[in-house]
Amino acid sequence: MHALYDPDIWVDASTEWGIGIIIAGCWAAWHLVDGWKVDGRDISWAEAIALKLAILWLKQQKFGDAEIIIRGDNTGVIGTFNKGQSRNLQCNNSIQHITSSLIPFNLTILPIYVHSAKNQTDPKSMQQTQITSETV
Repeated sequence: MHALYDPDIWVDASTEWGIGIIIAGCWAAWHLVDGWKVDGRDISWAEAIALKLAILWLKQQKFGDAEIIIRGDNTGVIGTFNKGQSRNLQCNNSIQHITSSLIPFNLTILPIYVHSAKNQTDPKSMQQTQITSETV
């Protein structure tokens, strides 16, 4: 059985704004480039990329042999992650990459739904702080 950890991770994406993650009060945000909505990429894909970025951080921090709580407000991506598949090819590719990247670290992700109004990475919440962002 894995140990359950809650490193206070929050993820979100917005078609108008971009991708944001908050981990233990520290944040990172990226604007999506113009024209990103091609080849089936949509908000579900962007939300999956937010999850993927959080997992890259977990791997960098050398988390292992654990179940990690990650909070987000997209039920579609949470459901896709739990089922392991989506109707969207781009979202599927992201979820498959996430899943395969967890195996060597013996990590399990426990995505938890939070209402958008309570999601710390919701663009409205992030606009209340001064943000310097990058473009992806």
